[in-house]
Amino acid sequence: MKKIIYCLLPLLPLFTACEETVEIGKYDNWQVRNEAFIDSLQQVYDAKTDTELLSVTDSRDKSQKIFFKKLPGSTIRENKSPLLTDSVHTFYRGMLINEQVFAKASSPKYYTTLYKELDVFDYN
Repeated sequence: MKKIIYCLLPLLPLFTACEETVEIGKYDNWQVRNEAFIDSLQQVYDAKTDTELLSVTDSRDKSQKIFFKKLPGSTIRENKSPLLTDSVHTFYRGMLINEQVFAKASSPKYYTTLYKELDVFDYN
């Protein structure tokens, strides 16, 4: 009997080493987090707590809104289409969930404090 116990004793660490550890990753629940972020923008827009936050309805999908802020000194013509002689200056950055930038403007500037709490954006 003692020989069997001594034979099984070296196998004991194998059973304790097989625990599954669950790590919370950077991309866990990404869809829920993204939807919560957009919902928080909608709440700020509806409550009018940030008067600089504006929105337009996406013409391809009327249930979607695009939130934006205009640059200081710029003008927005309500419900007007741009003319051929109009010019538009935009800043954009397309970023995948793995933080790979796939498109960006040539001279990025952030005119909003919205991104200060996110670690994936540089503050240029």
